[in-house]
Amino acid sequence: KEKWAFQLVVVGAYRALGWLGLVLLRIAIVVPAFLLVFLMGRGPDRSGWTWAGLVGLLALVTAHERFCVRPELPSLLYAAADVYLLTRDRWARDRWVWAVAGVQVLWVNMHSSHPIGLGLAGFALAGALVRWGLARRGIAWGGGTDAAAERAYLVRAAKLLGAVVLACLVSPAPLHNASYPFVLALHLYHKAPWFSEAIYEILPPFHAPELFPTWALAAYRLLLVVSCLS
Repeated sequence: KEKWAFQLVVVGAYRALGWLGLVLLRIAIVVPAFLLVFLMGRGPDRSGWTWAGLVGLLALVTAHERFCVRPELPSLLYAAADVYLLTRDRWARDRWVWAVAGVQVLWVNMHSSHPIGLGLAGFALAGALVRWGLARRGIAWGGGTDAAAERAYLVRAAKLLGAVVLACLVSPAPLHNASYPFVLALHLYHKAPWFSEAIYEILPPFHAPELFPTWALAAYRLLLVVSCLS
């Protein structure tokens, strides 16, 4: 039930153009995802071309093994779109940030990784709360010291999180699709932990290095370092 929309897209692409349709579908998902990563990495003044290119290249190398036409593939695009929209909204209040709720509707109907969208909206709210608290004390962190402006952004972020939560219920099976990732996680890690050790895409790369190329793990480590420094 939780992947029905992606299955419709794949069937439509295959019926229209055959295998070429699936190749074009993969391109249509992967290219925009990494373009958003690149655009976001430039910064609000669009000066960070070098860092944007480095981060985009590292992310591309790290994620390339998951560029299969599988239900989790659109999650790359959805996550990139969410972060891009939330970042733009932080730089300068952008009405397009509400598209995050629309992204969540697509996500919840395509793959069970949609809690990532909830987490991103939640992190945006947590950041807004911290900045508001600091602004009240005259401390600028990732923003100004205008407590009223930071409070307005905090309210906006809370409303956005509420919209994303409601978006999780927009599906043919609202309760099932919204709760399935959490039920699955409990099942994998408490009732059948051996099962989680046999699913390739959820194995931690550093816990199973024999399954991943050395250069891919090196790129992943470097990407983590760059992300932390940013």
